[in-house]
Amino acid sequence: MHTPQPMTISSGRSICRIDCTQEFGPESYFQHGETRVVASPLGNYREAAGEREARFGYRFRIVNPGVPHELIIRYPDDKPRFMCIMDGSTYDCSTGIFSGGAIPLSGAMREIRMVCWPRWSECTLIFMTWQASEPAAVASFELRELDELPSTPASDADDGIARREFGMAFEDPCGMGLSLGAASRAQWIDRITRFMRYSGQSLLIYPLAWYHGAQFPSQREPADAFETAVAPDHRMYGRYTTNPPEWVAPLLETFSAQHLSFLGEVRFFRLGSLMRQMNTDLAAIRAGADTINNMLWNDQVQSGTMDWTVVYNARNYPEMLARQLSVHVCDYVGFPFAYGEQCYADIGGGYPSSIIPPGAIFNPLHPVVQQAILGFVREIGQRYGQHPAFRGIAVGMWSETFLWYGSLRRGYDDVSVRLFQQDTGIEVLVDAKAPDRFSQRHAFLTAHCREEWVAWRCRRLRDLLLAMRDTLRESRADLCLVLAPNPGNLAWAEGAMDRPAETLLREAGFDPALLLDEPGIEIDMAMEGGAGLSGADAAPQPLMANTALTGICVADTWVESWGRNRMFPCDANDPNIELIGQLGGQRADIYRFTCEYPPDGFWYQDQWRISTPFPAGEHYLAPLARAVADTDALRLTRGGLYPDTAHAGEQRRFARAFSALPRVKFATIIDSGPVVVRAATVSDRQYCYAVNREATPAHICLALTGEGVVHDLLSGEQACAGGAWEIELAPYELRSYVLAENKLIRDG
Repeated sequence: MHTPQPMTISSGRSICRIDCTQEFGPESYFQHGETRVVASPLGNYREAAGEREARFGYRFRIVNPGVPHELIIRYPDDKPRFMCIMDGSTYDCSTGIFSGGAIPLSGAMREIRMVCWPRWSECTLIFMTWQASEPAAVASFELRELDELPSTPASDADDGIARREFGMAFEDPCGMGLSLGAASRAQWIDRITRFMRYSGQSLLIYPLAWYHGAQFPSQREPADAFETAVAPDHRMYGRYTTNPPEWVAPLLETFSAQHLSFLGEVRFFRLGSLMRQMNTDLAAIRAGADTINNMLWNDQVQSGTMDWTVVYNARNYPEMLARQLSVHVCDYVGFPFAYGEQCYADIGGGYPSSIIPPGAIFNPLHPVVQQAILGFVREIGQRYGQHPAFRGIAVGMWSETFLWYGSLRRGYDDVSVRLFQQDTGIEVLVDAKAPDRFSQRHAFLTAHCREEWVAWRCRRLRDLLLAMRDTLRESRADLCLVLAPNPGNLAWAEGAMDRPAETLLREAGFDPALLLDEPGIEIDMAMEGGAGLSGADAAPQPLMANTALTGICVADTWVESWGRNRMFPCDANDPNIELIGQLGGQRADIYRFTCEYPPDGFWYQDQWRISTPFPAGEHYLAPLARAVADTDALRLTRGGLYPDTAHAGEQRRFARAFSALPRVKFATIIDSGPVVVRAATVSDRQYCYAVNREATPAHICLALTGEGVVHDLLSGEQACAGGAWEIELAPYELRSYVLAENKLIRDG
């Protein structure tokens, strides 16, 4: 049977190996909670206690910091485990595993192979239990210094056929200073480029505008940037600026030279030009004053996103530091947020609030809002469209995104209702001057013409999306607008986890069917890929498989423990001010940032306990295989907080088979049990793939007619010459082929 082998790097020189079953002194080892050495048929290993945040760790030295290394961790897969792995100060060695329950146990000793760039000679590595009764356990780990990171060879790279895209997507830009061992943005760009080439990834999706606006030096919108950093003495800092450096153009220049692609993610939660024009004076609005804010079903005005994102604006930081506040929004009662935005801590209730729920601040149909949206899109296109690597703009569409209403509970303002009556001829029988007209409109529209109201909103917002595409393409005709609706986020904001995704999306104002034949607009579906909870690796909902779906974005969620977190000004004599106070080659304001915990023997006071847990072993590939099987995805991206460098072998193997396929939809030949087979003819060549969506090996028999042979696109070897064609697939394996155009494939 064909069994794909994990990729290894033959040039690695072992410079450190630690047997975790041995005893070490306090200068090299610490533990919190009892540990034990387990003698098992798999081999011996050290196991932490089963209480949350029980942990043990090691301190060791290396010779050459700043060069690529491979970290190899051996751990037992013999019982349910939820283990966080980290260095305690950065994301440089952050990863994790969960197994058991929905993730079958292998009953074997597994390996994690992580590419890393250690930033100091003195290194630490920690293994921590996250979930009770699912203890962390490790047999050994080894660090190897590498000569190079070889690039993954491309398949048919010069034949002129557009290929499917495989890459990584970031939700959060704050960790650039903590990942890849990078001391500068230029260094981060170099290392992310090298890692992408090595792991077979061709596309990066990264925020150009995050929760509050531009992360680049925009000439149109108030900009800012900030990130966390750690000094060589392991003290933690934050740095922020309202004058961010131009880091995007250098990245695009590097990517263009390396034949990589970039989509700029724009969150559209807030734009400063709109925040300055907010009218949240409820009495004035009820009396007839205009507002660009959304009006709610309960006669309230959306005066903020009502979630955790309100903090993350550099304009808030001076006052935050003066008060020595933490990242927890519940601590911000009465805080004077930039532009006067409210947060849920100010209005009472729980989280999310039922009075003003999490959602989009601005009315997407108001002319002022649309002008700001299109102006910002135009600036991005004009600024970066000349770079070949720049593919366009991606929008993760959450409840808070103001390109739609996000909910049927928003949109009862005077502008929207006037446009509805004008377009449809339906009269809304509510007094247009009544102070409570917003709740009356909600009651009337949802009771008497609900479908007309929902459909009209979808059509009007479709027109906005088309205008965004057209504006973007003023700069370059092939740029695209990628929309990634997140039904899970909508369900959370609505408190309606059991509602169908199709209903949630249409009530938010988004109907994928209206965009089926629109060039330059692509739709990705967000799905969970690593929450460590039962069902976290479930397949995408059937809705998106039957629409104009382009791709799947697997959201690798993370777990975090903040301890006693606070932010405060640096001491005037802090020795790290000059070193840390650089952001993209220019000065930034800096502050001290701490996460403190009860002493447990760890060597540094400031700590960082955030990591992403992944399904153990081959189960990492489950959401990718299921995305291909269920949706025939043309683009696969995965990520969230920091680059996942712990699965380069799995990424490389899957990426090579996936990226060899043409970027067109294939016709389904077989969809039976675990295996899906699809084929398409492109440029006089017939392509085919077979994918196993399940955790067990699969065997499939196909029958071929016609002349010619079948070749495996990865190996180039002959797979079949005619007659019966048998394919063996490992768990979650994807295999791709090319065959003569006149060959016909059918179920054997």
